[in-house]
This record gives sequence, structure tokens and C-alpha cells, in this order.
Amino acid sequence: MRSKNPSEWKLESARRNSAEVRGKQSLSESRNIADQIGRDFRNLIGYRLAQVWICGPIVLTFHASPSAAIKQAMQELVAKSMKHMEDRFNHRYNYPYVFLNDKPFSEEFINMTRSMTNAEVHYGQIPQEHWSYPEWIDQKKAKEDCERMDKDGVMYGGSESYHHMCRFESGLFFKHPLMQQFDYYWRLGPRAQYLCDISHDPFLYMKERKIRYG
Repeated sequence: MRSKNPSEWKLESARRNSAEVRGKQSLSESRNIADQIGRDFRNLIGYRLAQVWICGPIVLTFHASPSAAIKQAMQELVAKSMKHMEDRFNHRYNYPYVFLNDKPFSEEFINMTRSMTNAEVHYGQIPQEHWSYPEWIDQKKAKEDCERMDKDGVMYGGSESYHHMCRFESGLFFKHPLMQQFDYYWRLGPRAQYLCDISHDPFLYMKERKIRYG
């Protein structure tokens, strides 16, 4: 085997170093992108993430995304969740879907979600008083507490919109006019996956046994 001369060793070493630099740059860029997506999703969490409620049917709540890319990503997640729900369960029963948001849904979103199912699909807007602070809350103190939780590393602690979402989902959602026609609901999150067929009807099971929560 022919031995390499010094110039060939230098060339190979330069190529290797160049490849390592590119690899580190790619890794760094990937981490930066991942960090940005993570920040966007953390900001998104109460940010009008539409919620689907399967209300003895099915319900979903959303938050409008801060960027077109994240908005598209969230829409794709919703589509995947609905496909899982339809494939594994709802194609047998056609329970209606209810989407609630603090902002109007886009035509694109409405068309996409309606194309995913043969069931009825309802879209509603969350009242401002249900997606904000109650009158008796000291908003200055609430803001200070959010900042403190964010500083202490509490997950979503610094997101005001996340707190609004938690308050809404703690019971206010069931006061929405669209929900008055239902006795039960099944909350379907944008990242929900169902890997096995659901061959029984949980709504009927709960109703027959007078179960209120499951």
C-alpha cells in the first residue's frame, strides 16, 4: 500500500476538520431550531390552542400560534389526533366534535377539520370573561407570581395564557353555549394518540352506570 506524502495528510486533515466544523454547526443549528420550537410551543400553551372536546361528543381547545410555522405545526398535530380518534373509535359512532378558541377559527382550519370526519363539527369562541382574570384577582400580584414561577423554573409558570387555559378547563368550558347540549365530553389534545382500537362506547358505559368522571 502506498504511503501518503505530507501534503496529502494535510489535505485529509483539513477535510476532516472542515467536516467536524460543519457537523458542529449543523448540530448547533439543530439545537437552536429545537430551542426556538420549544419556546414557541411553551408560549403557545394557553395561547389560543384550540381545544377539541368530544362531548359525549369530542372537544378540542386551541390557541392561535405566534408564528405561521408553529400554527401549521399545531394544525398538523390536530389533524393527526383526529385521524387517531376516527380510525380507532369515532368512525363507529360519529360523535360530534366541538372546537373552542378565544379567537375565530380560520377557514383553512375549519375546512381541514371537517374533512377529517363524517361527524358534525361545531366551532365556538370563548368569552373574554372566561379567558382572563376574575374581577377579584389582584392582577399586579398575579403578574409578580408568574414572573417568580418563571424564574424558579416552574413549567408554564410564567405563561399568563396558560393560567387562563387552566382556569377555563377547570369547568368554565362546560358553561359555553355549545356545550349545553351534552352530558359528557372527551377532551382530545392536539398531541393525542390512540394506538389500539377502542371497541366499546365509554359514554354509554358511563351513562348506564351513572359515572360522572372517568
